[in-house]
Parts: sequence; C-alpha cells; structure tokens
Amino acid sequence: METSLTRLVENYFNAYETEDREVLEQLLSADFTYNSPQDTKISKAEYFSKCWLSSKSTPIYTIEKILENNHEVMVIYSCKTADGSAFRNVEFFTFEEDSVHSIDVFYGQRS
Repeated sequence: METSLTRLVENYFNAYETEDREVLEQLLSADFTYNSPQDTKISKAEYFSKCWLSSKSTPIYTIEKILENNHEVMVIYSCKTADGSAFRNVEFFTFEEDSVHSIDVFYGQRS
C-alpha cells in the first residue's frame, strides 16, 4: 500500500508533538541528511543529538501550507512551545520511496 508523502510529513511533525522518537527513526532513511542555517548535511545520528531535544518543549505545530510534487514535499508551518515561544519555518523534504532522505529548513519569524 502506498502512503502519501504529505501524510508522512504530518507523521513527522506528530512524532515531535507526541515525543515518539521511534516513529521518526522509521521515517528517516539510513543516509538521511539535514540542512539548516546552522547545519550542513548533518547525519541522522547528529540530527537526533541536536534536534530531537526540541520534542521536550511540548511543541504544537500548525501546518499552514503543504505542497507535494513527485518525491518532494514543502511545508510552511508555525509552532508554539510550552514556554510560550513561537516560530514559523519552511521545510523542504526529499523522499526515497517512503523514507525521508533529506530535510532543508529555512528559519522564519521568531517570537
């Protein structure tokens, strides 16, 4: 059964909201890379050591727009955390089959 890539991206954000690292481990390919203004092609292991901690801030994501094309998904979202901080980002996902191969994040507005 084929799963839409949009649904997989929704599962990705839900994993952060529910602190379900196992779901994220399964979604990300073995050769996954992550890029941001602070990180250049970090590995899956580095991603978890740097980024997974944000799941502890009880994030609530609101997907504002999600676009799927072939093996790519772009999402614009806002996030609020338990400490009252908020931000809005764009993330660009590339997939190999049903696994996230890479994510490029572009930081937006912070409050």
